[in-house]
Amino acid sequence: MDLRSSLITSGMLALVVTGIGLGWRFWRQGNILLGAEWMILGFSAFNFALWNSFGVQLSYEISMVCDAFSRSIGIPVIATLGLAKLTHGFDVSKATKWLLLVGGFPLAYGLLAYPPIQPALPYAFFACGLVATIFLVYFAIRLAQVGEYGHAIAVMVTNILFVITALLEGIIAIPGEETNLVLNFFFLAGWIWALGFAEIYFAYQALARHLAPPSSAAARSDRRPS
Repeated sequence: MDLRSSLITSGMLALVVTGIGLGWRFWRQGNILLGAEWMILGFSAFNFALWNSFGVQLSYEISMVCDAFSRSIGIPVIATLGLAKLTHGFDVSKATKWLLLVGGFPLAYGLLAYPPIQPALPYAFFACGLVATIFLVYFAIRLAQVGEYGHAIAVMVTNILFVITALLEGIIAIPGEETNLVLNFFFLAGWIWALGFAEIYFAYQALARHLAPPSSAAARSDRRPS
């Protein structure tokens, strides 16, 4: 494996850590939608790393289906609903959660398997992603309103980088990215996604602390040693 492939794999492995590790934490905290989507991102990155490092073709196909899932329904719908559980107290039924999580994969596979729509897919995915983009702006505003200015700025920067990454995935090409060590889509995307989704997790935790009911905060205070 050459240096370029090693750098790309490093970004994907970072996303594995962010996706699986923080996704599992979301799941244990009761946010199944965010937990599942983060873990799907990590699983996708793991399979891409296998393909990039060892040429496992099946892993590449799995990664592409997971990527289509996240871009079509995972981030725009599932992740947005997961964030809305915190910001609005809105939670869909268990049946709806599993319908979204399970039903999204046949949809993603169908999108990739239908040749006539392939040229339009990057634009369709970008349009879908605008839903999450708008909600992340609102999420950053909520963080600023409770005094979490550092996280508010970090979420906005993350949001901008996510938009740039989406444009680079099939809409705008980086000149010479086929050979460039750093200025290539997969290296940039791996690290942007890994750090960006980690920031969203920690920003979520910060906002959750501010939105916790007073009784919960008092209970935590009572448990502290005097």
